[in-house]
Amino acid sequence: MGKGTGKGIAMLVAGLVVGGIVGYAAAPRPSGVGLQSPPSKGTYEDGYKAAKKELEDLRVIAPEQETMTEVVGNITEVKDASFTMSVDASTVNPLVQGVPMRREVVLTKDTKITGMVKKDPAVYAKEAKDYDKKFAAAAAAGEALKDPPPSQFVEKTLTIKDLVQGDHVTVTAASNVKTAEKFEAVSVAVGYSSFQVSAPPPPEGAKPVSGTPPPAIPLPPPEPTR
Repeated sequence: MGKGTGKGIAMLVAGLVVGGIVGYAAAPRPSGVGLQSPPSKGTYEDGYKAAKKELEDLRVIAPEQETMTEVVGNITEVKDASFTMSVDASTVNPLVQGVPMRREVVLTKDTKITGMVKKDPAVYAKEAKDYDKKFAAAAAAGEALKDPPPSQFVEKTLTIKDLVQGDHVTVTAASNVKTAEKFEAVSVAVGYSSFQVSAPPPPEGAKPVSGTPPPAIPLPPPEPTR
């Protein structure tokens, strides 16, 4: 998410909240109660809470979490036994104050670091071939195959040396780290990681795994404009 997009979302949220508060204040009231009389204590707070709840219900913003033991974002710097990360804005309620968007994650000897890496092409090709045979046999028997198709990825144990700037990570802590700028990690799961190799080309003549779409057919070039 770019800085311009994040700023636009923040402005939208702020506008919606102010609108909710103003709408609450201007809502019809019983005779003798209205803008002509001083607002009652808690009117602003009630309007703010109502607008905030509506935004959360509409999923415009993330619901507020009382406790936070999981932080999601991208690594910005890797050190000897820790790394800093920027938190994904979409995972944090922008109306909640005191939640740091930059964290320092400390790794201990007990921290588990894992990542999804692509399988050896030959291993995946064999798994795909075996799955196709099972799928065909089940279809011939008029039965549904309950086994899931094979995955091209396998979980691998990593070390801090495998982490680099830009890695997308999900960090789990043992306690509430909602307002912590620095904390120890129990586990780090790497998602969109730089150490993943590019997808290998399929073996010549290999069939796609059943249940997966075939390769896209390139569209013809557009006709030249006259």
